[in-house]
Amino acid sequence: MHTRERFLCAAGSIFNELCKCMFSFRLLFLMEVVELSAADTGLIILIGQIVDALTSVISGYLGDMVKVPVLSQKIGMRKSWHLMATVFTGIVVPLWGNRCILCGGNHQTWLPPVYYGFLYSLYNMCFSVMEINHLAFITTSAVSVEELTDLSAISASR
Repeated sequence: MHTRERFLCAAGSIFNELCKCMFSFRLLFLMEVVELSAADTGLIILIGQIVDALTSVISGYLGDMVKVPVLSQKIGMRKSWHLMATVFTGIVVPLWGNRCILCGGNHQTWLPPVYYGFLYSLYNMCFSVMEINHLAFITTSAVSVEELTDLSAISASR
């Protein structure tokens, strides 16, 4: 594997770790910044974890068997799923990190939990697809056991 590919693999690992760190931040954000109740926050986190579990089951299948039009022919199926999930994560994170854009001036108590619940579920889906396909890419792109060990060490180092 070329140095450029190793660097990109390491960058993907760093991005995955940053996304993992954001999970604990979400609880504080929802309760302290958005000022949702503990029950609403807990429900959002629960729904997000259920969506993550369901998406984890199909993420590997998507990367192995489902072609993304145009992208899969150029960069391969796993990389294309990883790229799409990364792009969607890049869209969802700024929406998530701000006040509810649909709630402007409305005093409806159901709208913020639905808004943040949808974004959190979408974030969890994207993260699952991104992480599983990134880890699968590491195992299939390594040419030798030594290279696999190096890539795994880069991925695991924090």
